[in-house]
Amino acid sequence: AQNVNLGFKIENRVTAEVNLKDYGYSAEQMKQFNDRFLERVAALPGIESVAIADYLPLDSRYLGITYNVEGREPSPQQEGYTLQTFDVGASYFATMGTALLRGREFAPSEREGAALVAIINQTMADQFWPGQDAVGRRLFEGKPGQGDSYEIIGVVETGKYRTLGEDQRPVVFRSRLQHPRPRSTFVAHVRGDPLAALRAIHEVTRALDPRLSLSRLETIERHLALALFPARTTGLLFGVLGAVALLLAISGLFGVIAYSVSQRTREIGIRMALGAKRGKVVEMVLRQGMILAGAGTLIGLAGAFAATRLLSSLLLGVGPLDPLTFALVPMLLLVVALLACVIPARRAAKVDPMEALRYE
Repeated sequence: AQNVNLGFKIENRVTAEVNLKDYGYSAEQMKQFNDRFLERVAALPGIESVAIADYLPLDSRYLGITYNVEGREPSPQQEGYTLQTFDVGASYFATMGTALLRGREFAPSEREGAALVAIINQTMADQFWPGQDAVGRRLFEGKPGQGDSYEIIGVVETGKYRTLGEDQRPVVFRSRLQHPRPRSTFVAHVRGDPLAALRAIHEVTRALDPRLSLSRLETIERHLALALFPARTTGLLFGVLGAVALLLAISGLFGVIAYSVSQRTREIGIRMALGAKRGKVVEMVLRQGMILAGAGTLIGLAGAFAATRLLSSLLLGVGPLDPLTFALVPMLLLVVALLACVIPARRAAKVDPMEALRYE
């Protein structure tokens, strides 16, 4: 998972969640609490930045909204384009480590009553305005003239939003302050010990309202453990299976070469009696083993090429035809195979010609 471009950073990020509706907060009280919470947390030692959102990428939750796009007509069968939508606050992208490619982030002043604004990812910009600047364009909820109209103020890098293995998809970000909800997710970028930051955030919450209990008060890495679990488990499983397969292959090669040497003891003795040097005997045995290993490697490469389509959905952060993998793995196999042939080759070189002939 570390090789996948998530579109955000998980290192030194912590998160917390609260549903203020459960504690009887009114809409105005929710706004006041969120503002005070963000202000207090931002002032804590070791906090680089803090932001609010409705939910985080790779969460189990999903918000899909149907939009119409300026300059693009949907097909007659469609009412618009249904796109995953996140409601996020000021400094969200800086806090998450998401690259802002064009335009700007949301401002703290862009609240309810202000002109509606949106930020989109690079995939959406490329899909709807290829070769053009998407900043300044407009989105419409529902049909143009009938729903809310948003001005696009920024474009951010594309990331992973629902699963690690998903294709790049267009995504819309709206200003959370223009779309408040009872449930809030907070995220902070911290310096130093994340656990110390979590304890400090807990104390801030207690100071603001002792009744409140933050849920999911944890690091981003732990928060996303469920989303990252399949990739990590798959990687571990393939690693273990690969190690077992390598061990079996090397054991088999060692056994074959050792058996071959035992069967050719008389031949080796005759060669050495006729003047063959020990180095030539070693070379002969190694050549036999490497021919077998080379043939097996070629067959394995052919099988790997044939299986690339089946494996592509399981590979994250690396292509199914990754040249580095197809170069390094065969080299590793051949080196290990060479080492497996060394012991039988040395045994062959130590054969006493007279003993070998007497044995026969």
